[in-house]
Amino acid sequence: MKKWLIGLCFSAMVAACLFSTSCEKYALPYLECNIDTIQAPVSGGVYDVLITSNVRWAFSSETVPEWIYIDVKDGNGGYVDTEFPLKIKVYENKDAADRTSVMVFTSATLSRKFVVEQKGTGVEPEPEQGEGGGE
Repeated sequence: MKKWLIGLCFSAMVAACLFSTSCEKYALPYLECNIDTIQAPVSGGVYDVLITSNVRWAFSSETVPEWIYIDVKDGNGGYVDTEFPLKIKVYENKDAADRTSVMVFTSATLSRKFVVEQKGTGVEPEPEQGEGGGE
C-alpha cells in the first residue's frame, strides 16, 4: 500500500511538472525566430526564416533597408504557437564596403532583433574620366 501511495504521489508530481512547463509557453506572450543573424555573400541570396509566436507581430518598416526584401512582414499567432515561415532576400552588394542591417520585429510587449550582414566587393569603383580623356 505504501509503495502504491508513493507511486501515485510521484506520478502526480510528474504530471504537474509536465503540465506547467507545456502550458507556460502558451500562457505568456511568445515571439521567437529560428535564427538571429544572416551572413550574406556579395552576391546576396534567399534565406528561409521561421518565426514562432502566439501574439500579433510585425517587422518595423523603418528597420528594413531597400537592399533586403521580406515576403511576410507580419503575423498573428492568436493564443497558440503559430509558425510563420518567411523568406528574406538579400540583394547583391555592388559597393566596396560591407553593410549591416539590424531589423526589429515587435509585438505589443515583445521586441526581437534580426541582423543581416553582407560583404562588400572590396573594390573601389574606378573614377569616371572627363570627356577630354585626361590631361
